[in-house]
Amino acid sequence: FFSPPSVPMPICGPTDSMVDNKVILAPMVRVGTLAFRQLAINYGAQVVYTEEIIDRKLLKTERRVDTAKGLVEYVLTEQRGKLLKETVVFSTLLHRPTNREGVPVILQLGTGDPDHALAAARHVEADVDGIDVNMGCPKKFSVQGGMGSALLREPERIRRILTALVEGLRKPVSCKIRILEDRQATLALLRVILSTGVKAIGIHPRVPNARTEAVPADYAQLKGILEELGPMPIPTILSGDVGGREHFDAARRATGVRSVMIARAAMWNASCFSVTRVPKVEYAQALMWYSLYYNNSFEFTKYTLTRSFQDDVKRWMAIHNRLQAAKTMDDLCMALGMAPRAEYAEVPPPAGSLQGKIQQLEEAAPGAVGQGLVTPTNEGTGVDGGGTAAAPLGVRVQNVCARDDVVVEKPLARALAVPSPVDSQQEQPALKKCKVGEE
Repeated sequence: FFSPPSVPMPICGPTDSMVDNKVILAPMVRVGTLAFRQLAINYGAQVVYTEEIIDRKLLKTERRVDTAKGLVEYVLTEQRGKLLKETVVFSTLLHRPTNREGVPVILQLGTGDPDHALAAARHVEADVDGIDVNMGCPKKFSVQGGMGSALLREPERIRRILTALVEGLRKPVSCKIRILEDRQATLALLRVILSTGVKAIGIHPRVPNARTEAVPADYAQLKGILEELGPMPIPTILSGDVGGREHFDAARRATGVRSVMIARAAMWNASCFSVTRVPKVEYAQALMWYSLYYNNSFEFTKYTLTRSFQDDVKRWMAIHNRLQAAKTMDDLCMALGMAPRAEYAEVPPPAGSLQGKIQQLEEAAPGAVGQGLVTPTNEGTGVDGGGTAAAPLGVRVQNVCARDDVVVEKPLARALAVPSPVDSQQEQPALKKCKVGEE
């Protein structure tokens, strides 16, 4: 496995880039938390993006330091009836002077206003390695707020936002866009963006109204755009239908970009950043440990775990149903065959494969779950450890770990025979249906 570098890489100067020639974790709504980013780094992600964070929301947060775990947390306090609710909007590691999370961490802003964007970016600038502006999200919330893909039709507003950030920050600024229906409009937009002094551009080669699940990323269109634009002075980053590290070179040849982002494939199994895939259940158990240790919320942990088994719901129905029924973090542990042990929240996850350490913790508490740990050997064989191989490059990755010419059917040798989660006395708020805002 790829482990985080022992020595932090320096912040890149004006003549180089921290995102050039890299395999990158894409921004994903509810998924790109500190816990998930750290797990992706453990598996080999070379740069990580946060989920999109709205500028006005970030401005309302208070910076707090958890010295015990070495965390910085930006906490939003809201009045809910007679109670005050605290929500961690963004968190990162405290102990590194640069590249705090072991590799560069880029905070993605949702914004439609240069003043709010700059104020929010300055609020967190000391704790991140770069700021990215989301200009591609087609979600109704973003578009109605003048953010995301709504900006693509307003190049002058884009110019003002990016210029304000570039001139007002010491950290590198980038943006992430979708292509437009008209190639010349896309070229004009890219020229505006380049004029602002940004250090990188992420490009998702789908038009704003194209559903990721239904329309393949248009690699040929992107390559044509970049060829017509000419030599780029900054890195371009492909986002869309990249299934793993094994697609890195082919994706660059097919599109002309310098780097690639991985989104849904990483959510389904973050070991796609590694040269070796770990089994699905091992990945989910590792994510559970990271979530407990890094104080990830129950709602976001449940959302990410549940989505991670939706690449093949029929196959993973038993686990998926248990995760959906969970009402506490302990329930999530039991759904994955893990004892809800305090060590997971107290002991930092080790680098590399976590399976041996998880096995040790589970064996230290026999009978805590009932049938014991569900091990990766229950899952069959294959590139991802789950019985299937990675998808060919550019194929719509509705199920990134399957392709027609590789079918290995080995069901779980032992179903997740753990007790059904015990209903909590305190109801957790229902999760709203939300698409992964990866691109």
